[in-house]
Amino acid sequence: YPHADRYLKKITQAVNETYGEIMVYNSKPIDALYHSTCGGQTESASDVWYQEVPYLVSVKCPYCKNSRHFSSVKEFSIADVNSIVGCAYNRQIDIEILQKTTSGRIKELLLNGNIISGEKFRKLLLLPSTCWQWRIIGNKLIINSRGYGHGVGLCQYGANGMAKAGKGYKAILRHYYRNIEFHKMEY
Repeated sequence: YPHADRYLKKITQAVNETYGEIMVYNSKPIDALYHSTCGGQTESASDVWYQEVPYLVSVKCPYCKNSRHFSSVKEFSIADVNSIVGCAYNRQIDIEILQKTTSGRIKELLLNGNIISGEKFRKLLLLPSTCWQWRIIGNKLIINSRGYGHGVGLCQYGANGMAKAGKGYKAILRHYYRNIEFHKMEY
């Protein structure tokens, strides 16, 4: 692997400089969730898992645009979508967005009269995220997705983009994990 020695030195330096340092919220260690690519805005934990987590809220992220997962397109036949999702119709499809999350991801939709969560639809069609727009052309459903993953917490490509823009690790972590503090363990 090219540059392996250089990367190992950087990783070792980062580990040594942050040894024993943890992130806390209200004096308790945080659950430092992360995902690959948010697609421009992270998601609130309350919109994904229906549990309010004060430091895991939706934030804008203009730093992940270089990710290969920032934007993608998938095409399906209408018959395949209906079959995969378990709808009775074969030749037509009727989609209505019922609810979106804070960041604009699909939370719930109506598909041929059946209510389905955005996350279930994502899993059934193997979509990269629940942040998508759709259009029907002929007998094809075309879905344009943004991001990759659940979108909660730190956006890995966004964090890399912030680092390349000269931001330090604490600024990066505070951007994605709101109102946290850093605590140095005594050992």
